[in-house]
Amino acid sequence: MAHKSPLSRLSRLFRGSAGQEQPPADTPDEAPPAPGPAPDAETQAVPLPSRRRVAALVAPVFVIGYAPDAATLLTRCLIAHAGLAGHEQGMLLPLLLQLHRTVTQFFRTGLAAAGPDALIRHVDAQAFTPPIRRMFIDIMAAHHGSADWIDNTQGLAGIQLVPMLGTLWPRARFIFLASRVFETIAASPQPASLREQTVAWARGMQQWQDTRRKLAQSCVTLDRHELLSDPHAAAAELASFLQLDASQAAALSSALSDAVQAVRGTGRPLAASACTGWDGPDGEALRAASAPMMAAYGYSWDETYMAGTATRAETAV
Repeated sequence: MAHKSPLSRLSRLFRGSAGQEQPPADTPDEAPPAPGPAPDAETQAVPLPSRRRVAALVAPVFVIGYAPDAATLLTRCLIAHAGLAGHEQGMLLPLLLQLHRTVTQFFRTGLAAAGPDALIRHVDAQAFTPPIRRMFIDIMAAHHGSADWIDNTQGLAGIQLVPMLGTLWPRARFIFLASRVFETIAASPQPASLREQTVAWARGMQQWQDTRRKLAQSCVTLDRHELLSDPHAAAAELASFLQLDASQAAALSSALSDAVQAVRGTGRPLAASACTGWDGPDGEALRAASAPMMAAYGYSWDETYMAGTATRAETAV
């Protein structure tokens, strides 16, 4: 039976409204400012230092989301055929977020215990923000030179980094790989509880909805399921987004298709019908936590994967 591609539906859902909606308020994931001289460094927009203007000329690609297996496969193909430097996985840039949070927390705690003439009361916490950010600009420039590069950092931290990354690299482009909560948890290497993983997935998917409105045409949302089931369509979408030339587009399409064919030999299911534990005593709470985002992205709760489609998601890959 003919059906509408989940990739096409998801792309229209998120790209069709870009630039037409008012940007929402900052998400609750960002910590509120600390009193006194310690505002939250995470949300401060710092002008790009003049001696780092090279960062304004680079157009890095950030692969974020909740599809680690598909993200690694995609990143490998883009490095090989889209003229991008980089590694299959990044996982370094979350340290940037962690350092800002550490400074913020240090000042909050220190100010609460400091005497009236303590040095900490005479130092602005924001003074640490520019050097921390310059350090990461330097690291990436030293590692990749002047070439455009790609970074693959999956999970909530990668999504939370997006506003900061867009400040440091104004020409940055973002590829968000969406996935249902079931497949996200099944692919997660983290030893977190089922509830923690479910809540993190819901927060990240919500934050991407809010963030992508501000990115306008510098982002694209793809679905893991369709990328793995129809790699040629995914490659065409990405070639258009990244403005690849015809030879690069053809090479990417062929490489992505070949990579997916290799994955199919593993016998892993393309999509799960459910996660172990969802039928237990916490199942109702887990469904409640994930239901808004499952609906927002058009996902079903069964093997059809996308709500309103006749596609079966248990196709083996």
